[in-house]
Amino acid sequence: MFRLLEPQRSTKIAETMVAIYRAAVMPAGGGKNAGWKLSLAPRETVVEVGPGGKLKSPLFELPLAIELAIGPALIEAHKKGVSLASLHDARKTLVAAMAKPDGPFKEHKLPLLAWLVALDAAGHLKAYDDWLYGPAFPEEMQSWGRAHRLEVEAMTTWTQEHPLFWQ
Repeated sequence: MFRLLEPQRSTKIAETMVAIYRAAVMPAGGGKNAGWKLSLAPRETVVEVGPGGKLKSPLFELPLAIELAIGPALIEAHKKGVSLASLHDARKTLVAAMAKPDGPFKEHKLPLLAWLVALDAAGHLKAYDDWLYGPAFPEEMQSWGRAHRLEVEAMTTWTQEHPLFWQ
């Protein structure tokens, strides 16, 4: 959220986000092909049940829903090498899960999640992801931005006009 609202001062935030993604995935041990482990969400998930067996809290807490949606794709990003392109592939998987009406995000009606789904539907997710993580990959970001100037301008216009932002 800080990257959206304070883009001029948030290079360090982009670098921190990428560092978290790098640290969250690790080989499971036992050799090169033994598998991978991912940890973005807390390990304890509590679901409250109210009268009549009705859930009082979401089936998936938001951090766990995010981990379940992006986890396998983030592991693939590590296998390929963490870059703007591989992180974008992981984010496409995450945003697709957010868009599913019966997916793990169905109980999380947050404006930012709806905004990301709308951003993707408008065709701006790649440019946004490059802007979001770009400061952690400055050369890759500049190269893509120069080659896709119109996409960057269209994404910028779309984000400035979207109702998530103050008018």
